Amino acid sequence: MNKKFSRSVLSTVISAAIVGSLSISAQAAEDEASKSKKNEDIEKITVSGIRGSVAESLNTKRFDDNFVDAITAEDVGKLPDRNVAEALQRVPGVAIQRDRGEGDFVSIRGLGPDFVRGTVNGRTLVSGTESFDSTLNGGAASTTGRATNFDVLPAEVINKLEVYKTGSASQVEGGIGGVVNIKTARPLQLGTTTAATVRGQYGEFNKKTKPSFSGLHSWVNDDETFGAMAAVSYSDRYIREDIANTFGYLKSPEIDTNSDKKGDLAGAFIPFSANPESFTEERKRTTVNGTLQWLLGEDTQLVADVLVSKRDIDSNQYGAIYSLAPGSQAGVKFCNTEPNEDKSVTCKPELNSGTFTRFPTTANIESFTDIRSGSDESVNFGLNFQHNTENWLFEADYSYADASGELNFGRSVISLVDGLNADGKNIVHTVKGIASTHGDTVSFTPDATDAALLSAANYAIQQTELRKRKNEDSEHAFKFDATYSFDSDIFSELKVGARWRSREKTFDVYFGQNGGRNNPALATAITNSTMRAPSNFLDGSLTGLTPSQLLFPNHQAILNARGKGIDVARQSLESFVAEEETLAGYAQLNVNTYVGDMKLSGNAGVRVVRTNTDVTGQSQKLTLEQQGSINVPVLSGEITDFPFSNSYTNVLPSLNVKLDITEDLVGRFSYSKSLTRPEFEQLAPSLKIINATQRIAGFGNPSLEPYLADNFDLGLEWYFNESSAFTIAGFHKDIDDYIVGSVNKDVTIAGVKFNSVRQPDNQGNAKIKGFEIGYSQAFTFLPEPFDGLGAIVNLTKVSADLKLNNGDKVPFPGVSDTSINTALYYDKDALQARLAYSWRDDFLIDPTDVFGASQLYAEAYGQFDLSVSYEFADGLTGFFEVVNLTDEQEKRYATAIDSPANGTRPLSLGQTGRKINLGVSYKF
Repeated sequence: MNKKFSRSVLSTVISAAIVGSLSISAQAAEDEASKSKKNEDIEKITVSGIRGSVAESLNTKRFDDNFVDAITAEDVGKLPDRNVAEALQRVPGVAIQRDRGEGDFVSIRGLGPDFVRGTVNGRTLVSGTESFDSTLNGGAASTTGRATNFDVLPAEVINKLEVYKTGSASQVEGGIGGVVNIKTARPLQLGTTTAATVRGQYGEFNKKTKPSFSGLHSWVNDDETFGAMAAVSYSDRYIREDIANTFGYLKSPEIDTNSDKKGDLAGAFIPFSANPESFTEERKRTTVNGTLQWLLGEDTQLVADVLVSKRDIDSNQYGAIYSLAPGSQAGVKFCNTEPNEDKSVTCKPELNSGTFTRFPTTANIESFTDIRSGSDESVNFGLNFQHNTENWLFEADYSYADASGELNFGRSVISLVDGLNADGKNIVHTVKGIASTHGDTVSFTPDATDAALLSAANYAIQQTELRKRKNEDSEHAFKFDATYSFDSDIFSELKVGARWRSREKTFDVYFGQNGGRNNPALATAITNSTMRAPSNFLDGSLTGLTPSQLLFPNHQAILNARGKGIDVARQSLESFVAEEETLAGYAQLNVNTYVGDMKLSGNAGVRVVRTNTDVTGQSQKLTLEQQGSINVPVLSGEITDFPFSNSYTNVLPSLNVKLDITEDLVGRFSYSKSLTRPEFEQLAPSLKIINATQRIAGFGNPSLEPYLADNFDLGLEWYFNESSAFTIAGFHKDIDDYIVGSVNKDVTIAGVKFNSVRQPDNQGNAKIKGFEIGYSQAFTFLPEPFDGLGAIVNLTKVSADLKLNNGDKVPFPGVSDTSINTALYYDKDALQARLAYSWRDDFLIDPTDVFGASQLYAEAYGQFDLSVSYEFADGLTGFFEVVNLTDEQEKRYATAIDSPANGTRPLSLGQTGRKINLGVSYKF
């Protein structure tokens, strides 16, 4: 079969879609030259606007042999989503994580970001994001490995989003959860056209307005054999987030509740601290993408793509730590009483579900200022060549992806003191009050106004630290595919191919810290340069002591006052280099036939892949030097490399069957074996010191094997008109060699004995099962003007079970039992509007908190988003959007398997507020 290259038959439709689109992207993706004739012969739907984009998305789902969902450019354009992650939350089975209220990483069918492979035009999309949460679980730093941060890319780059939930032999391995493919526009689709969008975003909580703009120009020669396209997008976002946190919960000592000086209660949960924190952050993102497309005759095509995106993040954080629990800090007097002879504490707290929900205490108070500056940049380049003969299609593709990320973090901590003792050490100033876990926060309310809180002379330096984390992740890949088209009533195509890939990730950590060593310059710096936090904390909803009632250190002034500053040394024990090379080959047979009057299509094949991994860590003498009340890691001596290697081969069969039971009813079945490789940080033989004072650390495992999964899917889809469908799909995943962290006690590494070291290991089996229900309908049967209405509803239910090899069951992270995506839209004449709602149930963040007694969960979260557009004139469209329409707050909580919290152990409450966008787009 000879497949001719030409401009897509959709070009007219796409050009019309750009006019009404809120983004600069085109409406539909180019027909791939490797699609079989059965797909070429399908009549495409030519309805524009929201309804047309829904129809095109359903078209993609209906005619693909795999389980796949899609969002087209027009669909993305009618949502207030500002990045790829937020656009993905509209897809059935997809849930997103949020950072400062904005989507970044995605999960598919309960499996988290590490199990989702991100691609652009079918090529690997790598991320270099570095992050550090100074409060969660005692301080959680992370570097992206195989997960993709979709916040790095704006929604404007999208031509079509494809979410593949099942695999085939021709599909690159690596995503047990699924594959997200971002397809960018091609000039021979668009024709010669120019489009631009300008918008302003107002943050209701931070009271600031910031701009964004995007533009695209596409040019095609008169013969329509050569085209060039360039696009640019820029956004500036200002975010304020207030969070009421706690480090977690300790189990109480013996408590005397009946005042007989003898303990009669033990093991109830007590909040370690109350940590109100206020962030202000600015994110700037610039993205440029371009394409050159040549038709070198009717049978040959050459396409070159480039996509570059850079994001800069700068933030300030003002936070406080009110230490509440016994033993949490010097001076803390739990229940405001001295211990009895049996070491019990006389107290009459309020108790609920094994938790101290209200109790008196004498708190130690510290305040801190964090300064962060970070950036991440990604570069993706691809070159694709396709050539047809009478029965063969040959395709060669080269790709290069590079991502780099850097995070600079500085912190200064000051604490309330009452001068110095005879030894010249600080006398801790404590505040009596009531601690409470009522509602969604842990709070502390002083018994009386304390003038010391706003007196700079009562603060002294506690510690100052500097951190730097940087990584670079790059990949070269080359693949060759050959497709033979049969003249057969049963088999349509035979596809064979091979792919070579080489990936390298480098990771370096730098750290410096000084403890509480006061000098006159430091005292002067604190007295003369303390700062105040923003007012109206959590919109006034937090009871008790808020950051606006405290003073905060000026981090830069304290650094200057330290004279020569802080020695920031590379942490050789935590740094590493990982190199990975894979070689894969596959064969796949495509079927296109009839069983009676029913059309049967699909594919069966096998993919074989060999993986070679080399990971190099470093060794150096380590000591923990005591400075004030903390331990500071100090490295010295010669640095020695120690490399590790590992190799494994996997055979991955797959089968996808689609049966057109009637003209409108489609049944599906799929089986595949898939893999996800371990994170690079998990493989690295590197030491991560979690808490030097408590001697808690983590260590990698270079011998880890990949996760391996058997996947089963069954679906039924009813398409009852061109933009309406009802679909249901069930899925089951059986995952072997699941990686779980194990804790080893009293381990010596680099000459230091640690009380606890956490290390990953293949030691579990996971089972994930569930179903998806999707409903989409255009209400064209209604009388005017209501015939422009339509609705989309998606429901996903998931259950997960994780069992260790020793038979123990452990909680499964990242899985929400239920997630819902809905939208009500209106599309008629010049007016288009959509009200969208996304909701996901609770999910586990971490199965073990820093104290080893609780699990940490994110509470269920739902959000309404609104978008309205109106075409005032040919090519000129104005729009209005509201993100987080009802001003929802994000919440986390702690619980324990042996002592369920029942809502009595709040972990954090965060608020970013409502955002309002106003803008205009123009196409000419």
